[in-house]
Formats: sequence, C-alpha cells, structure tokens
Amino acid sequence: MTTATVAGIHPLTINPARMDMHSRCLLEYRTKYLEKNWGDNGYAPSLALANVTHAVLRRLFTGFARDGAFPIDVMSLIAAEQLCPRHHYPDQDTRDADAPRILTMVQRGLTWFDGAGSIEAVEQNLEFAYPGSPDCPAFLLTAKPDLLRELPDGTIEIVDWKTGGVRENEQQQALARIVIADANPDRVIRSTTVFLATDPEATVETMILPDATVRSWWKTVKTVAGDLETRQAWPATSHPFCSSCPLYREGCPLYPAAPDPRRLLTWLELEEAADD
Repeated sequence: MTTATVAGIHPLTINPARMDMHSRCLLEYRTKYLEKNWGDNGYAPSLALANVTHAVLRRLFTGFARDGAFPIDVMSLIAAEQLCPRHHYPDQDTRDADAPRILTMVQRGLTWFDGAGSIEAVEQNLEFAYPGSPDCPAFLLTAKPDLLRELPDGTIEIVDWKTGGVRENEQQQALARIVIADANPDRVIRSTTVFLATDPEATVETMILPDATVRSWWKTVKTVAGDLETRQAWPATSHPFCSSCPLYREGCPLYPAAPDPRRLLTWLELEEAADD
C-alpha cells in the first residue's frame, strides 16, 4: 500500500472540515481559511473530551505500529495529555472528572483493534491534486483518517474514531476514499467507524461505499471548489453552533456585540448633572 502526504501549499484546498464550514457559514469560512484570522474558542467540554481521546489513541497506535505493543498505564498518558494547554481545562478537578470517561473510550478503541494486517498511517495528512478542467479549477483534496491499515487480504481500511453520537459521516468517508484510491488504484477500500461513547461497548459500523455514492460526493466537491474560486460575497448564516464561534459577539453581523451599559450610565449621569 502507498500513501501520499501533503507536500506544499496549494492555492485551493478542499477537505471535510472546509466542506462542512462552507455549507454552514461562508463568513466563518472566509475568516478562518482565507483571512487566517480565527480566534481561540477556549474550553469546551465535548471538544476537550474528543481531542484528548483522539490524541491518546494516536499516540497508542503510533507506538503499536513501531513496537507491536500497547503500553500498560494508559491513565498516565491521559493525565499527561490533559495537561497540554491546547485543551484549555479550567482546573484539575475538571481534568479528574473527565479522565474516567476518556479511559473508557480509549479502552474501547483498543478492544476493537484485532491486530490484523499492518498500520499504514495514524492521523496522517493525505492528498489528491486535481489538475482542473474547463468547468472546475484545480484544487488539492486532503483527508486525515484517524487510522489507516492494510488487512491481510489486501483490503485497505479507513478507521474513524467517534466520541459523539452514532452518526456516520458519509462525506468524510467518501473524500477519504477518493484520496486513498488515488495512491492505491484497483484496491478494495472499506470504511469503519468506531463509536466510542455507546454503551455498554463501542458500536462498530463497517461498509464499502458504493461507487455511485463516491462519484456523487465528487461532484459536490467540484461544485464547492468552483464556488470558492469565484465567490465575491461571504454572508453569515445562523446555525446551532453560532454561540461557539469566535465571531459571535465579535464581528458577526447576525450577533453583534451587546451594548456597553456604561454608555447608558454616562448619558444618565450627565442628565442628572444637568438637572442639578
């Protein structure tokens, strides 16, 4: 099996995260990906939980690919990862409360793994450079599977860890398959989603996307690329996650900053002074 890594900067990049933001809010897209002016969301419980879980699994599977074994003390890895500033935990009590849930999800990820085949990549950026056509600009399609392995029968498996609800991401699966198929033509590629938060154990869903589904998503990718290449206006769109956006009350026309009460108090005090 071969993989292709992202080697440089391309004028137009498409990936699942950018596709999601393009469909969600164009103002967010312009601010984050074009202006490169994206603030820090700070601490978010679900985000910290997901990021720490993914980081620990990444370290564990990277080590397994190198050494052929997992370390015994997983909790110490979790505690060390939680201390990284990027997760923004407000205090140690919050870390301690989160740790058992993270341990459960990490253990479920390890229990799912049967050791078959070979691990080819762990959270590695992969790419497909589309050269462009008369109806679509050139762009770089990228994907970053949580885990990529080659099974004994030659099948390539794309693995995605999910720490939230039981919902497959067909778009993410299709884009990853396109990128991986570019470097591995004529290979069977299957997608496996491991839902780590389901009880009493992880829920695992494995499928091979139909060719027609992949081609449909490819058309969507080209449509988005064409829109990004020619778009002039970048309007804001209200959505359920607006309050977690760095632009919320900080430049978004839909949710402007709350009025400063000191302005009203200044006006009132001036009126009172005039009456005196």
